[in-house]
Amino acid sequence: MVDKIWKTAIRLDRLNGKRYLSNATVKFFGSTEMINRDGETLRVTLSFQAATTMSSSFRLAFLSLLSIVSLFLLSVATALAPLSSWNSQLSKPSTTALPAASFFEDEEVFFSDDDEDIDSIFNGPPPSIVVIGATGGTGLRALQGLLDVGWEPSRIRLLTRNPDAPLCQALRDELGFKLFEVDFDDKSDENSNRLRMALQGCSGCYVHALGSDTRKVRKGVAGDRARSLAFDIASQCYGNNKFHVVLNSAAGEPNHGVNRIQEMHNIERVCNEWKNIRLTSLRANLFMEEFWKTYIRPSVCDKGKFSFSVPSDRSIHLTSVRDMGKLAGTVLLRDIILKNNDNDDSSSSRVMNVAGDVLTAEEIAAVFSKAQDSPCRHSSGRAFAWFCRLFFRDMYQIIRFYRRTTETTDIPKLQQEFPGLLTDFKSFLDETDWGNPDLSYANFTDVDRLLSKSPRP
Repeated sequence: MVDKIWKTAIRLDRLNGKRYLSNATVKFFGSTEMINRDGETLRVTLSFQAATTMSSSFRLAFLSLLSIVSLFLLSVATALAPLSSWNSQLSKPSTTALPAASFFEDEEVFFSDDDEDIDSIFNGPPPSIVVIGATGGTGLRALQGLLDVGWEPSRIRLLTRNPDAPLCQALRDELGFKLFEVDFDDKSDENSNRLRMALQGCSGCYVHALGSDTRKVRKGVAGDRARSLAFDIASQCYGNNKFHVVLNSAAGEPNHGVNRIQEMHNIERVCNEWKNIRLTSLRANLFMEEFWKTYIRPSVCDKGKFSFSVPSDRSIHLTSVRDMGKLAGTVLLRDIILKNNDNDDSSSSRVMNVAGDVLTAEEIAAVFSKAQDSPCRHSSGRAFAWFCRLFFRDMYQIIRFYRRTTETTDIPKLQQEFPGLLTDFKSFLDETDWGNPDLSYANFTDVDRLLSKSPRP
């Protein structure tokens, strides 16, 4: 038996927020085919190495047959090389110039510098995506993640209930995002038509937030909004076509006991009920951006006390919202590339837990100390937990969850699949300038500060 039939890696490069296909490696029956672009030329090298566990006599016969096949393929490639049509394809920076693209199965994403544009990897007009719930504070962090992996603002359609808000106007006028007025609580035909117009011609959708953003969870709201979205998405799909939805969700075992997490899982369930939707659910852990809010940052910076209602030795998985945008943008881009090369493997949905770091509460306090150059210690906040249990049940559910949860995230495996796209906690504090006392959570809505295309660290 052959151990591996094929395994692939797509290399996508980036410069100034733009990415393109520059390298493809294809393993076929244990062989490796490297395809590299160097200016106007394409160098192809084939080498075969059988990865088998067969008997020696059968292996000899198999290798002989494989050698004959390889010689035949090389002779065909040599005969076709002078043809003008082949040469013209090789000179194009499109994935159609890469014969190996038909073998794409698993992908990995890397970064390097070059001069080409993401648009060049597509046949026809570049794709657009719809983004939902990203016109608030943490939403801008998610948009920044999309830009990090190469999506241009002009290719991102933002759905918002209030396109005339100052923040939305800045996103549209200063940066070039497309705005569509859509209210998922509005069941009118006019609103539904606006949603369908926003979805028309798009290659996918990233849902940063769809549930209630109030302090008290409004049960059922997220599910109802998801049904409206799923219905209108289905109206855009024909036959066996599937629309890719990437969802920000929450990590949690089946018996998590948290209403807010359950609302997100309800969105997953609704989307999975529709055969025209392929769902990739990115289940986040504790968002690092939460530490910037007023119930944590002032105490950490001014009093040197990190009040978080868990034992000091309790491990906490941490996720950056910006990383969620990076992963969502990467997953959508991969899917587009595969479809563009007639190698669409979109039959199944996927759930993945996302985290960039895992630290104990005591270790988090130590990282705070270094970032702000002043002492910080962890406090388990038992009195606060009892107060929430009496008066803020939704908050208490979250506190209890972090104290008891057994849910984990395989960070090394995630880093292997998405190299360079995950942020550890120290890097997050450095990136957001935690030590600057003049900054607050409100600065996350500063468009110029957050969405500037600064060089990648």
